[in-house]
Amino acid sequence: MKLTGTLGTVIINVIILVVMIGTAFIAAGIVHDRVVPEQPTFSVALEAIQTNGLGGTVEHDPLVHQVVQGVFYDIGVRLIALDEDENVRVYFSLDRSNISADDVDAYYYDTVSSTWRQLSFADQGNSLKALLGPVGGLDIEPGDETLYRLLISFNFDGNVTPSCSASS
Repeated sequence: MKLTGTLGTVIINVIILVVMIGTAFIAAGIVHDRVVPEQPTFSVALEAIQTNGLGGTVEHDPLVHQVVQGVFYDIGVRLIALDEDENVRVYFSLDRSNISADDVDAYYYDTVSSTWRQLSFADQGNSLKALLGPVGGLDIEPGDETLYRLLISFNFDGNVTPSCSASS
């Protein structure tokens, strides 16, 4: 009988130990998820591009903050995959006080048809925002790179701030 009582105590102690270790692992995972920031899976940046010959066009000045009405400018938006991700959407924005979609004529280079296609902007007050690429986004793997080539003309003279972003 003494052996059975000792065996029962050992089994209970082992169960308590397993529950405590399991709880510690779960707690460590929760703390890790809250304390350690999530690593980005991609980077996105604006860059100067060459447009000469693309879709029959000539070279244009790069888009800068100061623009002149009726002049076409070019700019690239590059997405670089740092890790695997799904449904990555890339956006291009133009910021200016009271800017509207009527203030801008914009085109993106379609690499499938080798033509320039109209780019549509959503008016967000003092900002215009356009989705680049597929509506559902892109599935990316480490090392993938995508370059979106844009041509933009403005119906005003003055300052404008281009930017880009991405989300998944």
